[in-house]
Amino acid sequence: MEFPDLKTLDAAALRLLRIDYLQLMDAHRKSIQPKDAPTYQECVNRKNAVNEELRSRGENITATTTSTPESRAKAQKVGVALNLKEINEQLREKDLENERLKAALRAAGIAITMVMIALGIGFAVFSYGIQPVLHALAGSGFIVFGANALYDKGREAFMTGDIDMATDDIVVLLVDAALYTPNLTTHDFHADIAGGAIIATSNPLSSKTVSAGVFDAADELLAAVPAGQQGDYLILVQDTGVSATSRLIGLIDTGTNLPVTPNGGDINIAWSAGASKIFKL
Repeated sequence: MEFPDLKTLDAAALRLLRIDYLQLMDAHRKSIQPKDAPTYQECVNRKNAVNEELRSRGENITATTTSTPESRAKAQKVGVALNLKEINEQLREKDLENERLKAALRAAGIAITMVMIALGIGFAVFSYGIQPVLHALAGSGFIVFGANALYDKGREAFMTGDIDMATDDIVVLLVDAALYTPNLTTHDFHADIAGGAIIATSNPLSSKTVSAGVFDAADELLAAVPAGQQGDYLILVQDTGVSATSRLIGLIDTGTNLPVTPNGGDINIAWSAGASKIFKL
């Protein structure tokens, strides 16, 4: 299937096309093989091309997009041309199967995390980068940090292959603690965070590396963060384009000069230069 000229699409159609490819990537990871679909790597390459086109226009890649008949028609005309409704139904059924398996293991008295440790994967070795440092600038902020904790459901998703830090879109949320109480054991998706608690969302992280289990990426920007709400947490999220399937990965809640109160300017995020970078498994 020939890849389209993305410059012919408006931002709304590009975001919808991006979501289509993210959903296909999820399907491939769960061994759902849609007929005539691009390969997993083709989906990754096409999704990245859409991201770069949006970046080149100065667009927020992860902005909420309302699907109008016109924008959806444009995306379908040049996109994957597949029955994504049927694919989504298969994805939901696969998720239900996974939950039933986990429930059966728990009923049998088998702790999933202990099974992982028995396989030689000890999460106790999870380590972090340096403490955050926030420099208040005129109209902006600058954050340097390493993560503080992983969500348990995110850990499970690493083990099942449902999160691929190298190829998935990973974004950072700035979150207000007054409207969100984290539960690192049970919270698993973006939808677990009340919409009003999310102050800002970054574009997908770029230049990601995962060498030796160390996750790193290029420094990121939260642009023109609205003044008012206090930002207490920075949360790493696997962005699938759908809140109900975007997995929570890590939460940062402790660091020098964090929390931060935005003043309407940019907040620049500079990741730790230490050995653990953003985080290390």
